Amino acid sequence: MATIKLASNLSLDENGYANGLLTVIETRKTVNSNSGGKRSLMVDTHEKDCFELIFQCGNTRNETMEIKTAIFGMIVNPEPTKMQRIGSKNVPIYNKFTTVLMRLNILSKEVLDKARKDASIIDLDSVMALFLAIKDLPVKFKPQKNEKGFIEPNLLSLEITGDMPETV
Repeated sequence: MATIKLASNLSLDENGYANGLLTVIETRKTVNSNSGGKRSLMVDTHEKDCFELIFQCGNTRNETMEIKTAIFGMIVNPEPTKMQRIGSKNVPIYNKFTTVLMRLNILSKEVLDKARKDASIIDLDSVMALFLAIKDLPVKFKPQKNEKGFIEPNLLSLEITGDMPETV
């Protein structure tokens, strides 16, 4: 029997930000790639390591809504991929992983600028440990829709709004 459901929308503040708790995990995802183009029946499926950002946010029905986004590229690149105009400023845009690390205050622009000349400045083991230690970190972000029409966080708008809870 068909049932009608009420959609649950992400709850936003007056500035268009969603608030929630962020947890980072390391996982493996199944990835499909179609090597013969859109109409080809040949689909290659393989497992790929990635980081998954899990956002626990409120929705308009006062329930918890989970939003997940995966980061497949695990390379910290101190070189911006492009410059983008945001408001009245030209802002350097880094790859997705580097952007998230900067927005979560794990890496700073100053450290990345120094790493352009000497890559040994960045201790990747420490970066990985700090990133994977994120559990229930209060954050806010502006939501956007991906190419499939699903809500995802705009990682350029990601901001920390509090401290992680202490674990006992």
